[in-house]
Amino acid sequence: MKIKKIMSVFFAGVMVISSINITYAEIVNIIYVAEYGSDSNGNGTENKPYATMTKAVKAARGMEGKSEIIFREGEFPMESITLSESDNGLSFKAYNGEKVVFTDTHNLLAENFNNITDRDILKRLKNNAIGNVLEYDLSKNGIDLSGDILFNPYLYINSESKYIARYPNSGYIKAENADGTNILDLGFTPSWGNMKNSEIVCSYSADYFWKHIDI
Repeated sequence: MKIKKIMSVFFAGVMVISSINITYAEIVNIIYVAEYGSDSNGNGTENKPYATMTKAVKAARGMEGKSEIIFREGEFPMESITLSESDNGLSFKAYNGEKVVFTDTHNLLAENFNNITDRDILKRLKNNAIGNVLEYDLSKNGIDLSGDILFNPYLYINSESKYIARYPNSGYIKAENADGTNILDLGFTPSWGNMKNSEIVCSYSADYFWKHIDI
């Protein structure tokens, strides 16, 4: 199996920033943020930028006067920051027109994919699939998915979208009997011995209405 050196998991939304202003005012403090920056060793200067918007905003709140946060070109993870009236005058912009993107994409290094060893999972696989199915431990590699995610993440390999393991591989199974909460008859018997961390994705009458049901 060929795997590109870097893979990406896509969650939702990409934001490109050029300039965001809370209000117009004379700028006193300039704070820099860059992909190569550091929140622990940086000081927000152009030569020693911070790595995240969160750190830059925190630094700005500790300074007297109006501040401007300038991002160097690159991709940054989405961050949740609440701005209040006390942040009036804080502005954000890209450095000299450079392209700055905020995204919920995570790069997955190919060397961190491993062969599956969990016996319960191996029981689900056909013999010709064993050894060709890999797993990636997100938490061990610093990716936290504990937040409220509306949809399952997508995996992209060489720009081609891959989907979470499912049955059937394409199309749907029509459930004749359902009471709105419990699906009573799927018309087939799963061969999986362990349904841990599995779910049924349902569409009621119309494809645009979906519900995820934990098994």
